[in-house]
Amino acid sequence: MISIIIPAYNEENNITDCINAVLNQDYRGKYEVIVVDDGSRDNTIKILKKFRTVKIFRQKHKGPAAARNLGIRKAKGEIIIFTDSDCIPEKTWLQEMVKPFKNKKVIGVQGR
Repeated sequence: MISIIIPAYNEENNITDCINAVLNQDYRGKYEVIVVDDGSRDNTIKILKKFRTVKIFRQKHKGPAAARNLGIRKAKGEIIIFTDSDCIPEKTWLQEMVKPFKNKKVIGVQGR
């Protein structure tokens, strides 16, 4: 399984597009979506609760690195993939990010 971790802080204007893009990937394998809210003070959490398949965790505002680390601790995937909450991944993003892991010598990749 793949775990996609998205740290979010006051992203009410972007989070819907990000989550919709992540949930609608051209990927046939199983993946979970984890959003770690980093102490948002806007409607980010209210918006996230509309996405029933997204796992939501909250923390006091500590920054995106701490949010990613909490997401990692909660993840069930063998492969961890990050994106930011203001990003809208293309439909093939997950497929392309996972592809290099077919080579057992690969332990990490970076998109651009």
